[in-house]
Amino acid sequence: MNTAMFLVIFGLLLLVSPFAYAQNNTVQWLDFEALDDSLQRKAKAVFLYFQTDWCSYCRKMDKRVFSKKEIAEVLNEQFYPVRMDAESNDTIYFEGQAFINREASYNRKGIHEIAKIFSRKEVGFVAPTIIVLDKDFRVKQQHYEYLHAERLSKILNKEQN
Repeated sequence: MNTAMFLVIFGLLLLVSPFAYAQNNTVQWLDFEALDDSLQRKAKAVFLYFQTDWCSYCRKMDKRVFSKKEIAEVLNEQFYPVRMDAESNDTIYFEGQAFINREASYNRKGIHEIAKIFSRKEVGFVAPTIIVLDKDFRVKQQHYEYLHAERLSKILNKEQN
């Protein structure tokens, strides 16, 4: 009986272990509504990540950069990390205002207003877009490209100091 119980417990640990490990390596992404609530409770730097479904560099960042334990830990502890599909059709309420994707009705998917606010105006939206804001919600850094893990780590560490 003890051997059977041991095998059951051991089997359960083997099944649960990968999930526990993966959870530690996961960025706890917020949406803009959760960011609004979080900022009202405590001021903290903000990391905005705008991506699209069709963006291969965005998928590459998800797989190779945001999955790294060091990156996830810094983002979760030092920032409010916000991830948004720039082509979302959702109405987003932030700081008492409603933001929508006005282009969706005439442009296949269109770019959401919030993504446009933070994108380069002379070029338009580029995916991936990463914006780092300080605790007073001032833009500190803007990146409109794929960032490998080492470079993103340097950027995040610079903002911590």
